[in-house]
Amino acid sequence: MKRFALYLALCALPCHSASGLDIVAMDIRLQTQAGNLPPQAAVRNPEAGQSLYVHFYYFVIYSPEDDFADGTLAIELNGDTICDATVPLLPLPGPQAVWCSTRVEIAPGVLTFKGTADPGNTLEETNEDNNIWENVFNVEGHVPTPTPPPMDEDPSVTSEEIFAFASAWQEENFSAQHLLDLLNGDLDL
Repeated sequence: MKRFALYLALCALPCHSASGLDIVAMDIRLQTQAGNLPPQAAVRNPEAGQSLYVHFYYFVIYSPEDDFADGTLAIELNGDTICDATVPLLPLPGPQAVWCSTRVEIAPGVLTFKGTADPGNTLEETNEDNNIWENVFNVEGHVPTPTPPPMDEDPSVTSEEIFAFASAWQEENFSAQHLLDLLNGDLDL
């Protein structure tokens, strides 16, 4: 499994609870830039071939007397972890965001991005059922793979003709028409 650094961003909104710790998954967003950006910065309809950052937004609810440790966050693509990290779950105010430090190349097909807070259930929370957020994208199209044209396997092309063709490129005053004539067999070698 690859491990990528996750970056942490904080908003300044207090969130307290008298009942204890709860980590609430809020959103998975694809964005062209890394960072805690507003929702309108999200790419809602990714296209094949795009290179995007995956962001996981979550909220930590706590009571002032809670003693916190670090928590693990993970982001998956189609069931494979693409990045995870341990971040401090101190009594920090407001919604938070983490994102993979490397971009994901968007491929055609159905892509399921899943963000999980505390994937191993190592933290005791008031609600263990709100730690996961999934977004599914149906990416149409394909990324064309450049393929060279088929090789002409005509045995009548000699090594001398290939050499003459290559040498023609090196001549200072060689014109494109001369090159075409040579390729078409209209010039004597």
